[in-house]
Amino acid sequence: MMEKILNQEIARYNSNLSTEEIHKRLKALLEEAENDFDGKITTSGHFEAYSRRNVIGWNMPGLKRKAAYLKGKFSEGENGTRIELNASLPLFGFIAIPIGLVMLILGILNHQSFLIWIGVFFALLGLFYHRLSTYFRRQLMSKFVKVLGVRKI
Repeated sequence: MMEKILNQEIARYNSNLSTEEIHKRLKALLEEAENDFDGKITTSGHFEAYSRRNVIGWNMPGLKRKAAYLKGKFSEGENGTRIELNASLPLFGFIAIPIGLVMLILGILNHQSFLIWIGVFFALLGLFYHRLSTYFRRQLMSKFVKVLGVRKI
């Protein structure tokens, strides 16, 4: 249920490569300067990546502002190395849509055109960021799948 709310995509893959080779490929991918994402290998078998694009322009410590996030883990399995990728979106799109709709309804009930316009703006902005972030999430996932050379379970 929580995956649906946060629009997370969880995928499991198998690879014929060893965990050491997966680790090397991930390290090389994350160190490439021309990528449009950053990331790091957090612990043995776990890594994180995120798009460099910000969704929210202001700086708020602790708030996830990037366009897409990817967490992954890899471990030895029965049929080679098993990789699990968990991609998620920032919450801004989910928060902006209901705020916009509430403002729109309040503007209509109180006959205030300013609130109507602000509500429409927030709702459309939330929809736009949600769709844009979904695109960046797919792009991030496909880049990792392509580089790691894995097949879906």
